[in-house]
Amino acid sequence: MGREVDMRKVLVLMASVALICAGCSGNSPKAELSNTEWDFGELLLKQKLSTDIVIRNVGRSPLDIEGIRSTCDCVLVGEYPGQIAPGDSAILTITYIADAVGEQKKTVYIETNDKENSLLSFKIKGMVSEVPEIRDSSFVVLPFEFPDNMRAGLSVANSIEEMLVDKGFHPESGTPLVERIKSDPGYLKQGTDELVKKYAAILGLNFVLFGDIRSNPTGYIMRLFLIDTRFDYYIPKQIFVSDTAALISLARDTTAFVMDNLGSIESKIYRENIQAKWLKNRMKMMNKPAPPIELPYLTGGKGKFRLADYKGKVVLMHFFSEECEHCEEEIEWLSKLDSLNTNDNLVIVAVSIDADDPDGVKEYAEEKGITYPVLLLPFDLPPAQDAIMEDFFSGMTPQIFVIDKNGLVREDIVGFNKKLTSKLENLLKTVSLEG
Repeated sequence: MGREVDMRKVLVLMASVALICAGCSGNSPKAELSNTEWDFGELLLKQKLSTDIVIRNVGRSPLDIEGIRSTCDCVLVGEYPGQIAPGDSAILTITYIADAVGEQKKTVYIETNDKENSLLSFKIKGMVSEVPEIRDSSFVVLPFEFPDNMRAGLSVANSIEEMLVDKGFHPESGTPLVERIKSDPGYLKQGTDELVKKYAAILGLNFVLFGDIRSNPTGYIMRLFLIDTRFDYYIPKQIFVSDTAALISLARDTTAFVMDNLGSIESKIYRENIQAKWLKNRMKMMNKPAPPIELPYLTGGKGKFRLADYKGKVVLMHFFSEECEHCEEEIEWLSKLDSLNTNDNLVIVAVSIDADDPDGVKEYAEEKGITYPVLLLPFDLPPAQDAIMEDFFSGMTPQIFVIDKNGLVREDIVGFNKKLTSKLENLLKTVSLEG
């Protein structure tokens, strides 16, 4: 009888332990990824593509993201939180920069405090091709999407092709382009313009035109999108027409106008996009730590300039190009400022964006009397530095940054005029006095 009582105690104890363990498991963090693989399809060498994945905490205690690493420095991960509350999620932006030709397989590892699944993996795969030569004046016009009248959509495209031939362009069949787009794993998920631009470049096309037509209460809205594979942005146009008879002539005339004025239209779009990029970057950076910039010296030093080495000093970094008119005014002011700089608290450094002509930059620096170091912004930066510069430098010159002794970005200005000098000089005095 005594033996039987002891067995019951053992069973009760085992059940209690099981319940405690179950409770422990239930109160733990639990990590889940929205997807574990990304097939980017096809890219050209040096092309860049991003995707977002969601990491969720479906457990009952905070999920710590202890680190994220990849098998290649060609894979970059955007900012992410250190901790995710129970029931919450975070978006991870993964960027792949095509670094080699051929079939590619990379892995991103996410380390967490989920004891049952502490190392999550995200697979990246696809094919990378050499950059082909663009066939000058090659042109594909895709049939316009017009659900109400498919024949009219085709007629619009045919009419545009006839006009292009008269202007000396070389229209080609759109079938190879459409087939590549439809075979891409991102088809129906990515934006049409992204896929058209990607495969137009892969096929060596110069231009692609596509669009759609939709009815509204007063007539029709026709949207045209021109892709120039030598230009970073697509060119949109929108037309309002009252009847289908006007669609063909307006589409043809609008396309003719764009091609006749392509240079000025692209310049305007470029300026607008660069201005928007600068404003966005500025909002992200102001009064935040400057990134760990590393750029090669062209004059005034050997090896690489590392911004992190100058913590404790005020750094004034300006980007310039030889053809930039206002850059000369800024250089003149900076050279004067440098001559008055009697202590080591202020470091002035220039960054040339003319990477294709380093000897010319040296001559320019000597001609303009630049006494401070000149760095070069190369075309072939390592992926991590390339991503840093993408978020730091707008692409416009002149652009100047003031970085304080604590490594914080205190000013970011594009353009130059004499009114700005007093503003910058007052700021330099302020940050020089700060601890």
